[in-house]
Amino acid sequence: TRNALAGAEWCRDYLGIRFEPDNLFFFGGHSRKRALIPVGHTGTEFITKFLAKADELGIPVITNMKAEELLKDKAGRVVGVKATINGTEYTFNAKGGVVLATGGLGANPAMVKKYNPKIDERFKTTDAPGTTGEVLYMAQRAGAELVNMQYIQTYPICDPISGVIELIADARFDGAIMLNQEGKRFVNELETRDNVSAAELAQEGGYAYTILDQKMMDASSTYNGYFTKGYAVQADSYEALAEKLGIDPATFAATMETWNKAVADQKDDAFGRLSFASALDTAPYYAIKVSPGIHHTMGGVKINTNAEVLTAEDQVIPGLYAAGEVTGGVHGANRLGGNAVADIVVFGRIAAQNAAAYIAK
Repeated sequence: TRNALAGAEWCRDYLGIRFEPDNLFFFGGHSRKRALIPVGHTGTEFITKFLAKADELGIPVITNMKAEELLKDKAGRVVGVKATINGTEYTFNAKGGVVLATGGLGANPAMVKKYNPKIDERFKTTDAPGTTGEVLYMAQRAGAELVNMQYIQTYPICDPISGVIELIADARFDGAIMLNQEGKRFVNELETRDNVSAAELAQEGGYAYTILDQKMMDASSTYNGYFTKGYAVQADSYEALAEKLGIDPATFAATMETWNKAVADQKDDAFGRLSFASALDTAPYYAIKVSPGIHHTMGGVKINTNAEVLTAEDQVIPGLYAAGEVTGGVHGANRLGGNAVADIVVFGRIAAQNAAAYIAK
């Protein structure tokens, strides 16, 4: 928390990452608008700027290589990594230490189910294919303690078929609501992601519809893209949209009118939502089908505030650091939206500074 602002300024001033001006965002679980938003609303702005800086500094990025083993010297300090590529083994010697920054385990269904059996085959994942978690066992073999492995966050707004995260999720924070197959709201849409996901799975079919109006479509090329690409159902009235979705028109219309009154009163008696934006009262209206997917794993290797990896006895493993989703304990049982990037940047910088300080000795 103390380093988040400095980390954001470093991203902006050193890496050249562009944040949208004067646009703090209200993510699920927040009590205030507090999240900075990169231009484009995706991770692309971060990835391209980090990679450009690595190229500028002459830092090689090797792909398709698998880390196999952490190497220690006689004193027990981690001094390198054994890795393989296309059947050939390589050894990388580390002067200052090894930093684990491999992400979580969300793309490893067997590992997810092992630690949290409730998150089973029904869940796809929003994660990159490489987030398979094997490095956690590699670290464990080197003495690292794994903590909070059962805490796995799901994201409520994903494609029901592919599991890909839907950028339409941001529409909740702009005023969209979620309805079930009965045409009713069933949750505070701005609750934490795990709570919204659990409520969604409890509905008929385990899915929901995100409802938007034309005002929202006009204000966002991202949202409008869902309709132009054929992902959104459109109709000129609440009743007509309900019929297309196979929902009772009267129930659907009553839900929408109740919500619009809540916006006018700035009070959500049904579910206690705190952020309203504007009423959904401008035709045509749109519905996009969504379901939850595995999104973030809060468990991983145990670290201290120096980003040093710890044993079960809280002893530092010299030369071994970790940052980001590969770590456990930073976010407790459930990560707040926006905090993953802060985690990566803050602890990544701390790990690098400490490794560099060792070299300087």
